Amino acid sequence: GNAANGEKVFAQCKACHVLEEGVNRVGPSLYNIVGRPAGQVPGYNYTPANKNSGKVWTPGTLFTYLENPQRAIPGTKMAF
Repeated sequence: GNAANGEKVFAQCKACHVLEEGVNRVGPSLYNIVGRPAGQVPGYNYTPANKNSGKVWTPGTLFTYLENPQRAIPGTKMAF
């Protein structure tokens, strides 16, 4: 990966997400997302689809989800 390119791409994500632990906005905190089960950040109101997806965020599952959230987890509220 390229860190500079990643920062540019993440600028779009910052509208709804932050990297700080325990800080939720329109979307949940992304702190330590890799290796974490989907739908499990305390204090965030997830859809049942996310809570019950059984997914664990890996680079691969994140790529698939970000490419098309509705296809990866039908019923998610993430629309980007």
